[in-house]
Amino acid sequence: MSKIMLVLAMAVFACGCSRCVENVDFNKCLDALEGPARDECVRIALENVNCVDTCMGLEDEDFRNQCLKSLALNRQNRFYCGQITDEGLKKECVESCNTP
Repeated sequence: MSKIMLVLAMAVFACGCSRCVENVDFNKCLDALEGPARDECVRIALENVNCVDTCMGLEDEDFRNQCLKSLALNRQNRFYCGQITDEGLKKECVESCNTP
């Protein structure tokens, strides 16, 4: 029985997460997931962010900051680091980015 529940949970996560990654309204999609599944899904989604509007539209400040850092690293452009509100993460972003 536990294997079935695990498979079911993984299927729900995969379906919800893929919708979250592809969905235009990222915030509503995030509301559908909870706890560690939500955090893992956000991590996956943020790895592929390529638009600053996606980041700035996130209501959760921590996710918005992580999104901006991912965008800066993906584009190797420190400009996006400047939008991060967490000073420690901003510094880490600038140090990790090669292009001024």
